[in-house]
Amino acid sequence: MSTTMLRILLADDSLPSLMATQIMLEKMGHEVLVATDGEQALALALRDRFDLILLDEYMPGLPGSAVTQRIRKSTNENNGTCIIALSGVHKEEECQRLYDSGIDELIIKPVTADRLLTAVTKHFPISSTSIDANVVSQLYADLGDEVGQRLIGMFVEELVQMSVRISQALKNDDTEEYLAVAHILKNSAALYGANDLATFSRQLNENTEQFAGNLSAAAKTLLERINEAHHAAKEYLSSAERKG
Repeated sequence: MSTTMLRILLADDSLPSLMATQIMLEKMGHEVLVATDGEQALALALRDRFDLILLDEYMPGLPGSAVTQRIRKSTNENNGTCIIALSGVHKEEECQRLYDSGIDELIIKPVTADRLLTAVTKHFPISSTSIDANVVSQLYADLGDEVGQRLIGMFVEELVQMSVRISQALKNDDTEEYLAVAHILKNSAALYGANDLATFSRQLNENTEQFAGNLSAAAKTLLERINEAHHAAKEYLSSAERKG
């Protein structure tokens, strides 16, 4: 299945780490609610529903593992929610202790965008069918493997830039920017076999009236399509590099 926007609880007592991780998740298109200690994280987890919970281990009040244990033992709807621990621990026994508390995944700090994306998509998979392998194979055949790989790499970088632009536009409710990004992607996405992204971008750019009054929702869908295509293009590129 394709990853949709997730509602995420993120807890970390380090403000720089908290803000950096929050921004990474929001750029992936997710909604993020933050907590700065274990007690606050637990209160939010027992109050609201989340698709995913990320907990720093060493927080004042309650460590992430203690928050995890209380969530798992509760009758709250989050008792089965996916929980990812964020920690600098490396020793096997410490890692095992965290898993024994009830977490589903562990990200060793420092948290990076790649580590986050890998962990999140492991539990909320993104379909790699969003890239048409026949289109990309033809591109390689026409231009050669070296040029083909370089162009796919440029497309991956473009998708990162477009994701950032749409995320910022959503914060500002900038409808002109939504359409500008869609205009770029309706052609480039088709060229690299990202058919779902190309189709939706074309619909948004050329049939704006059908999204009248709800352009922000359409932009969120566009962001999801961009992230799906980015993941699939990276997978294709990695696979091609391994074969090469």
